[in-house]
Amino acid sequence: MVEGKNGQTTLELEGQLIGPWIVELERLCTPLVRRGTPLNLDLRAVSFVGRDGVQLLCDLREQRVTIGDCSTFVLEQLKAGGVHGA
Repeated sequence: MVEGKNGQTTLELEGQLIGPWIVELERLCTPLVRRGTPLNLDLRAVSFVGRDGVQLLCDLREQRVTIGDCSTFVLEQLKAGGVHGA
């Protein structure tokens, strides 16, 4: 977790967003979102996002979480799952 300017927090994710890692990401993001902390998810090192992970990212995006720096493959997974502007 990296705290940047203006109170923005960036979570740098890596590996695959599947199984228990989806629950862990939600556990980390929920209190930040509730506090209104500007949150950015850096997916540059993520190689795969499972269906439930796509759903979580879609939900987070609706809560004004910025999702960025995706590989082309992950970007296509997100677009197919309804996460636009990732």
